[in-house]
Amino acid sequence: MAVIEGRFPSISQGGSAALIREYAGNALFFAVLIWLFLRSPIIPKAADLPLEPGETLVHTGLANHFLNFEGRGGRLALTSTHLRFLPHAVNLQRRSVDIPLAEIANVRPVRIFKIIPNGIAVTRSSGKVERFAVNGRMEWLDALNRIVKRP
Repeated sequence: MAVIEGRFPSISQGGSAALIREYAGNALFFAVLIWLFLRSPIIPKAADLPLEPGETLVHTGLANHFLNFEGRGGRLALTSTHLRFLPHAVNLQRRSVDIPLAEIANVRPVRIFKIIPNGIAVTRSSGKVERFAVNGRMEWLDALNRIVKRP
């Protein structure tokens, strides 16, 4: 857009090709870094989740939990008794979240930053709301609504 609007000097055909190669190379480098990060031991695996005796894993996936203006990355897990979030080691705030299912009053879909439709809001019986960004939001909502017993 900057070239079209005249904010940058015109670029020759060779210069345009070099610019495109540079952008493509940077995008590929960034994609490889993300791929390596997601497969590193820093990211919690489903096997890393602490389970109590008799507790079974129902649904799990990578997620972000929003706490004090930080979107903390990690793993969200729905078990037969709890909703647990285990943050990865790169976060500033590394405290895990452990919500007993009996304490969940409501679950609803939300938009992250009021734009992106991939969030869920879990309201505790105390009124506190925990917000998560997840992949497969409808699957999470279905799983939570199936397993959470409400009065």
